[in-house]
Amino acid sequence: MLYLGLLLSLFLDYVRPASYVPIIGLLKINTIIPLIVTIGAIFYNSANDNTKIIKHHNSKLFLFFLFLLAISVIVADVTEFSFKIFKLVFGFILWYYIIIKIVTDIDKIKGIFIVFVFSHILLVILNPDVVLDPATRTYISGNAFLGDGNDFSLSVSLTVPMCLFLIMDSKKTLHKVIYILALLVLIFAIVGTQSRGASLALMGTFAYLWWMGRQKILGILLIGGVLISILAFAPPVYFERMNTIRNYESEGSAMGRIVAWKTAIRMATAHPITGVGAGHFPVKLGTDFRPPEFGYENFPWLTAHSSYFLILGELGLPGIIFFLALLIGNYRRNSKFIRFIRKKSDSIEDSEVYNKLFLMLNSSLVAFAIGGAFLSVTYYPHIFVLAGLFVSAEFMFKSHLDKMSENENHKKD
Repeated sequence: MLYLGLLLSLFLDYVRPASYVPIIGLLKINTIIPLIVTIGAIFYNSANDNTKIIKHHNSKLFLFFLFLLAISVIVADVTEFSFKIFKLVFGFILWYYIIIKIVTDIDKIKGIFIVFVFSHILLVILNPDVVLDPATRTYISGNAFLGDGNDFSLSVSLTVPMCLFLIMDSKKTLHKVIYILALLVLIFAIVGTQSRGASLALMGTFAYLWWMGRQKILGILLIGGVLISILAFAPPVYFERMNTIRNYESEGSAMGRIVAWKTAIRMATAHPITGVGAGHFPVKLGTDFRPPEFGYENFPWLTAHSSYFLILGELGLPGIIFFLALLIGNYRRNSKFIRFIRKKSDSIEDSEVYNKLFLMLNSSLVAFAIGGAFLSVTYYPHIFVLAGLFVSAEFMFKSHLDKMSENENHKKD
């Protein structure tokens, strides 16, 4: 029951069905269900007990992150801005905790993958112009953090590896066909939003999978098939936007990002320990750190357009250290498990399933790391959900090895 509550909570937060069915908002389901699941998870008798979770490296990093945000609430100019971010992040850390506590086997991870895949497919169905009119940039109606096409497509790029896992792990042909069709819709949705950051994230994901794959020729053929599909589907305006990555000096949006990134460095230089305060980047850029590139007329109050520069400007050096430690640490741990599984594949039961799981989780992390360089998604739920899945996968794999060792000892006795 708690697991179903978790799946429903994720679905409600990503799809925001209250925007389409108002009675859902009136019933406060988005608040009530996560609250019930959180309380239930605290007392849930799980193999991943509270002490085990708290001791994990990710948990310590998130507690440090909360500490930085609490300091920001105290020292920031506008307490309300920072406190809002603190509450938001605290809620996402609860998600991280709940995932680890409840998701204790492969099938439950697959359930979360399925929810992510079909939540994004449903958003495409509810906003069909994303795919049906790719020449026009479409926004997701009624969605708080996925409303912008760039934000939505980044979330989609994180979901693509999850869909790939479902394709490879499916035993039934019908299921494979369904997930392959879902994958095509996800890829076309990225193209339809014309998001350069998400497109780079998608390319980075496939490049990583090819590099890590053991069948290079097959990998090239599959990537070639994806590229042919994109070429057949994408309108000319998509390629025009992609071309501005190379000629960024001539494109206003790209130059705006660079100005914002330079401003983040100036913020961190002026406030290296605390930054300018969580939630303060746009207002500080428009006041105390007004870029010299802009005059005072028609000045845009920009966000950082980068998770790295956002946290650098708002939380200073401790913030960017936390963020990089989280990304690099999880990438290295997942990579270590992949190497170990491949080295010991003959002696590990279900080695291929765990190999694919860690590979696809790392692929989602790669997509987030690349796409997050161009979008301010620091305070979005993505990395917290991914971190929870990383720890769940780690705990269940170690438990799997322990059980194998116990069985081996019993046989010897």
